Amino acid sequence: MIGAVRAQKAVDARYELPEEFVQAYMPELRRWGLSFAQKGPHCQVIFRPILAAPVELDANGQAPMRGAWLQATVERARRGSGEVRLVIAPAEENDRRLIERHAEEIRRYGPPLAMHLVPKPAVQ
Repeated sequence: MIGAVRAQKAVDARYELPEEFVQAYMPELRRWGLSFAQKGPHCQVIFRPILAAPVELDANGQAPMRGAWLQATVERARRGSGEVRLVIAPAEENDRRLIERHAEEIRRYGPPLAMHLVPKPAVQ
């Protein structure tokens, strides 16, 4: 279950994401769902490092921060029904590719360490 679209209303979620990614980031996905009304339908996921994975350094010798945007859309079970489901998917095709690559690293090297969610700023 993912938390409230409306105050104190639990909703189901369907993930259009690799299972490894969902398992690794489930606590943060739930936290986003619980604050969906405040954070909105877009969320940036900063990928956490995987200890055994090779590190690609940038021109300054630093490990770059990698991540992707997720988008949640609200899907109603039946017209007039109070049942709600969030469909969680990559926001764009490039985000899908980045998530697939990260999921492959999870399959190959094991789960990542820590995670951060950043709400997408409102478009003005």
